[in-house]
Amino acid sequence: MRLQKDEQDKVQKLQRTVESILDRRSLLLKTKYVFVLVLHEH
Repeated sequence: MRLQKDEQDKVQKLQRTVESILDRRSLLLKTKYVFVLVLHEH
């Protein structure tokens, strides 16, 4: 039972890491997109 709990914790940590990486990537893409739009305007 204890082992199973550890496994669950590992999986949750991994999921959080993946989510944060994806968040950062999407944020970067949004920033880039806005930057391109702003450059186009001027």
